[in-house]
Formats: sequence, C-alpha cells, structure tokens
Amino acid sequence: MCSSHVFYSGTSTAMVHWPEPVVKDNVDLNIKAEKLSNINQGDTLEEGTYLIPYRATDSA
Repeated sequence: MCSSHVFYSGTSTAMVHWPEPVVKDNVDLNIKAEKLSNINQGDTLEEGTYLIPYRATDSA
C-alpha cells in the first residue's frame, strides 16, 4: 500500500509513481519482484483505486 495519498485539484488524472518492492531471501540472493500489472511507472491514470500486484519467487 502507498504510504501517502496524492490529490490534484481540477483534474481527474494523475501520473503515478510508487516505490518498487524490496524482496529478500535468506538463501537465494538474486530474487527479484516481478510486476504482474500492465500499469507502469509514469502512466497517467484516471481517478480511482488501482492494485499493482508483484510476485517474488526463489529458486526453491
């Protein structure tokens, strides 16, 4: 979940940015988060609530 909400008055769209998730594993040091959404950093979205799921998978 985002740590803060951003409001722009006079418009119903906004350019979106969020912190990328940090994933850690005690064995697999090269684990990465894979974004499962077609929403990207810098996209302009209509007013609303959006979920941007990520998946982290290790080699086990």
